[in-house]
Amino acid sequence: MGTDNVIFLEVIEWFDESGKELVHRIPEKGSGEIKFGAQLTIRESQAAVFFYNGRAYDALGPGRHTLQTANIPVLTKVLSLPWGMTSPLRAEVYITNMKVFPNLKWGTRDPVAFRDSELGLIRLRAFGIFNLRILQPVLFINSLVGTQGVYTTEEIEEYLSRVIVSRFNDFMGEHIDTIFNLPARYNELSEDLKKLLQDDFSRFGLGLTDLYINSITPPPEVQKAIDDKSRLGVFDDLNKLLKMKAAMAMEAASQTQSEAGAGMGMGMGFMMPAMFADAFKSTAPQQTAAPEMFKCPDCQQPIQHFVISAVSESNWKIEHQCPQCGAPVVIDEADRLLSCPFCKTKLYLMTPDHFRYYIPAPDKTSRDMVYLPYWRLKGTSFSVEANEISPRFVDTSILATHFPGLPHSLGLRPQAMKVKYISPDMPGQFMETSLQAQAVIPAIEPFDPSGHSFHQAFIGKMISLVYSPAYLEKDTLYDALLGRPLSAWKKDETARTPADTKPPNWQIRFISTLCPRCGWNLQGEKDALVMICKNCDSAWSCSKTEFETVPFSVMTAFSKEAILYLPFWRMKPRVEGIQLVSYADLIRLANLPKVINSDFESAPLYFWSPAFKVSPALYLRWARQMTTFQPEGKTSETFAGASFYQVTLAGREAVESMKITLADLVVDKRQIYPKLADIQVSADEIMLVYHPFIVGPHELIHETMHVTIDRTALSYGTYL
Repeated sequence: MGTDNVIFLEVIEWFDESGKELVHRIPEKGSGEIKFGAQLTIRESQAAVFFYNGRAYDALGPGRHTLQTANIPVLTKVLSLPWGMTSPLRAEVYITNMKVFPNLKWGTRDPVAFRDSELGLIRLRAFGIFNLRILQPVLFINSLVGTQGVYTTEEIEEYLSRVIVSRFNDFMGEHIDTIFNLPARYNELSEDLKKLLQDDFSRFGLGLTDLYINSITPPPEVQKAIDDKSRLGVFDDLNKLLKMKAAMAMEAASQTQSEAGAGMGMGMGFMMPAMFADAFKSTAPQQTAAPEMFKCPDCQQPIQHFVISAVSESNWKIEHQCPQCGAPVVIDEADRLLSCPFCKTKLYLMTPDHFRYYIPAPDKTSRDMVYLPYWRLKGTSFSVEANEISPRFVDTSILATHFPGLPHSLGLRPQAMKVKYISPDMPGQFMETSLQAQAVIPAIEPFDPSGHSFHQAFIGKMISLVYSPAYLEKDTLYDALLGRPLSAWKKDETARTPADTKPPNWQIRFISTLCPRCGWNLQGEKDALVMICKNCDSAWSCSKTEFETVPFSVMTAFSKEAILYLPFWRMKPRVEGIQLVSYADLIRLANLPKVINSDFESAPLYFWSPAFKVSPALYLRWARQMTTFQPEGKTSETFAGASFYQVTLAGREAVESMKITLADLVVDKRQIYPKLADIQVSADEIMLVYHPFIVGPHELIHETMHVTIDRTALSYGTYL
């Protein structure tokens, strides 16, 4: 029963479904009129604090408890007439979770200056995990929770992490002499730091049950100095160290092709790429069409390619270090927000053109690496054919160079291994990309022997470069992952020499996720292309170097039910080659069941597109429905008090979809389709519009159009 019913007594209990709630208040919103005789059940892992008339009573332990107030069923409601039928005898129950909350992260946001007795003044980063639990529920609620209805670990983890880092800075200077002694002292340091922090936790009624230091790391240049120092320690002088390095280089150069037979010693970890590659080769005839020839638009050379359509429901995994604390972070390929679980830093990833990755070689120190470029193409392909539009999802990789003898695709290697970002200072030679992305996009379009494909569009695309490692040995280029020969390579052929330098735009840039207008934290999920600020009600997308404001509006919701706002791009088109200016023109072209009047003749026409990724067929249906319906309504420019779905489809991609939407709407396809090549469609203006959807058990219902989208189909879009 609720806590404000008139007749019945309450039965109060609570279950933590998320596993992250420290405190939960009943009722969740405000206080209640809990009656005399209400029953409260507390589990073994819980405790409760009963508040009555604004004062807290002692914590209640496990068991069933009878609550005593002056609220009597029916009678209290009658006596509350002077207060608008609201009893002034307010009561609420705070239930605390007494279990241990594990695996909370801590880490340094910025490197900490440390005077090492052997290396001098250096900068260190540190990160680890800690576990906590509530020891004194009343103290915890009164000191930290206050009157919040729900209090989770996410709200306190960042604060406690900063407390740990603050104490760690002082602790490190007092207990650590040199970083060379660290590995053997991690357990000792963790225990001592835990004892130092007990007072900081206990003042809030919390207990620090465990604390672990996972790593204390110096900058890369210091790590290299440590490696050299460890080698030098084996010898008497620097001259012997240099001789050792020369011997190591000679040993690496003397290795021959017989190394492939000894590759079993590398272990199963290095066998996996070969196993996946063999599996891909065995199934290639089923996934590829016959090879065909097309010409590169840059050099007009013929290129053999394979049409590959492979759907993958998992993004590539990318390993990177947090720029602030140096902790390892693994993100998905589609992620644009790097969120460190240790130092809580949130940074937006940006590159001027394409993201560039490489597959790490098993032994990158023994040989000079040559990296082979491949274009990664992922998105939705639409092809306008004789009487229909054929949509399909594409996920493939295509060789990005004219170099002969190399594999046309990476196969399943990136799915089997984690990739990393390339930086300008990365050692190795990178083969020049002689094929641009626009030149290889035709390779992903379906092969139409009739040649009746009137228009193709690649929407929602992710285009990136991924480099596969190889090495040169005796005029032969070898695959560094499999140890197999790839192609002959004579050093006197200068046309085959890879590029020795990397341009500066190969550097990944990180942008602070603070609102450029007010300095508030921008909000968005990890794959969001538009970040929103609920403090100053603004929306931002990332350009090549900085955040730029995005025009937006929010349609007003009138329903009392739960609402989720889905984003759509609204575009005002400029069409050349066909009469399409007003809504009346669209009615004629699409033969819509509407009577054309003067209002329709003067009404502006807008094309619509989902601003989120869904399956190709569903994307086409929603673009058609929204453009046909031309939704209107009262709008505002505020994000306050609402839930918003993420923008995962860029506005420029939506503009490219307008001709596909036009082709889907027209009735006289035989007359219009042959003219598509001459019809030019661009956008005079574009705006992000959030539409209210009523949240149902299994679907979302547009509040005014009353059309639905399946929630499962919406979640599937995160894999596209």
